[in-house]
Amino acid sequence: MRPLEVALLIVVALAAALPLFPRTRSRILTPPLALLTLAIAVAQAVLEGPRWQLTPAWLAVLAVLVLAARELGRPDSAAARTGSPAEDRAADSPPAPRVVLRSPLLAVTATAGVLLWAMPVVSLPVPSGPFPVGTATTVLIDEQRPEIYGPDPGGPRILPVQFWYPTLPLEELDEPEPAPWLVARDGVTRAAARDAGLPGFALSHLGLVRSNTVLDAPLAPDLELGLVLYSHGWSGFREIHITLLEELASRGYLVIAADHTYGALATQLPDSEVAALDPAALPSGVPSDVYDEASRRLVATFADDLQALLDAVLRDDLLGAIVNGEQLVDTPVGLLGHSTGGGAAVLLCSRDPRCGAIVGYDPWVEPVPDDVIGGDLQVPLLSLRSEEWVDNDNDVRLRRLHAGSTASEGRIAVPGLRHRDLTVLPLLSPLSAQLGLSGPGADRTALAAVDRWTVQFLEHELRGRGADPLVVPPEPERTILEKRAAIGGG
Repeated sequence: MRPLEVALLIVVALAAALPLFPRTRSRILTPPLALLTLAIAVAQAVLEGPRWQLTPAWLAVLAVLVLAARELGRPDSAAARTGSPAEDRAADSPPAPRVVLRSPLLAVTATAGVLLWAMPVVSLPVPSGPFPVGTATTVLIDEQRPEIYGPDPGGPRILPVQFWYPTLPLEELDEPEPAPWLVARDGVTRAAARDAGLPGFALSHLGLVRSNTVLDAPLAPDLELGLVLYSHGWSGFREIHITLLEELASRGYLVIAADHTYGALATQLPDSEVAALDPAALPSGVPSDVYDEASRRLVATFADDLQALLDAVLRDDLLGAIVNGEQLVDTPVGLLGHSTGGGAAVLLCSRDPRCGAIVGYDPWVEPVPDDVIGGDLQVPLLSLRSEEWVDNDNDVRLRRLHAGSTASEGRIAVPGLRHRDLTVLPLLSPLSAQLGLSGPGADRTALAAVDRWTVQFLEHELRGRGADPLVVPPEPERTILEKRAAIGGG
């Protein structure tokens, strides 16, 4: 919960507890406490921003003001004293009706507390690198590829793109306010709520989560930038691993991610149009050969998206106002991908010599062609896998891919995690494990371990910096480095 949300709950609870005090003391405390409650409610709405989870708290504030006015309208209890000590003590005691009248107020306040705790506006971990981080968005329209998904295929493939990069010190920026985690992404929060079986507004508070970036900030000058592309999984979105993207940018990388339109949870297209996830792109309840063909087409589409994105950046026709892409032509590229995005990264790097390293988070390689899985991948490969995906059918093919690699390779298992726990999703609610949305080991330390493995692997393979994490593991207490697999997936 945010600080003013906590303060609001505290003062409302105190106001609800006033009947527990003697009548004379209650009357003294009522006016200042009611005014304090109103002041904090106004400050919270202005400074932190309203959200629907606060509705019970606002009702409680209204009740506090009404009850305060009612209390002040009562005759002064001192005038009713008879002089008898016993009767005077009775006059000062809180009448049972007053206590009962406040009970619903306490229940409403408790309801607000539960909602605010279960659906918090989280604070994202601050990146540890030496640079502040800027971010910018644009749109890539790929005229060379017709759209094959969605309700009206045939037009050019359209990909919303976001960049994260090192920027100037905050004191040198005009308005260094932190940008939202989800920039203009109402469609994503509505789709996520529906995906969880909730009303469309239920996750709107995610729009209040702030990142550690400054929107449209200039690029820090005189840097030798690293270059990284990130690809989300099926029904994911480009900011789903924001902690890692910001961490890399803070260390001098230009990080680029796109929403894979119709394969993302929701995609904000130009003119405020929202492209929903196309279930036909990965159909369920169909024969296995139909599903296999659809999955191969999907991974190939994601890989082509990455290639189009990389080509556009290096041609310097995508975000020239921020960075001169021509200066990055000889820079080896790191490819990161979760699930479908991980399979796409492997597929692209099997054919594109610009790839310098691959990090996959439960990379879905079942749809990757056999000649890639059984070939000699010549790009350093790190696979971080959740417990849920260790030893499944996909893992058999992944071990075969690693076994055939002629470059540096390693497979990491992260116990206690489920597939989506390799992203920031488990951090969004303290109830995620109880609701079955994450594994028992999902927390900030597990995500930090995944991020440290990634950073150290990229630093070593792309920049020649630091120890090889496959020799000196960065997080041995949370992860398991597995031995090289034998050919055939053993």
